[in-house]
Amino acid sequence: MATSLAVVGSASAQELVTANHWHLDSWKEIATFFARTIRTVQRWEMVEDLPVYRHVHLKRSSVYAMESELIAWRDTRSRQQNETLLRKKSTEPAPPVGRFTVRKSFG
Repeated sequence: MATSLAVVGSASAQELVTANHWHLDSWKEIATFFARTIRTVQRWEMVEDLPVYRHVHLKRSSVYAMESELIAWRDTRSRQQNETLLRKKSTEPAPPVGRFTVRKSFG
């Protein structure tokens, strides 16, 4: 994780704020951060509200994300998935007892 050492009076407040957030500046960097494919993280942005920002240009836009926000999103998503699994397990009916019977062989 990027850290910054600042000498008093040497940097503006904006530079200090920016230095404390590690920017990932492309889909490739964001995908590498999660160890997933570019398509997967693009889908997460569309479907699961992955916190990604865009610099709009004339023809296309470039993306960036902050590592701290991605970590918070991942942790929140993990908790939500765990809660969903627990609810699902508690509402599933018990498997039927004696579903299969043993037949005696004749012979």
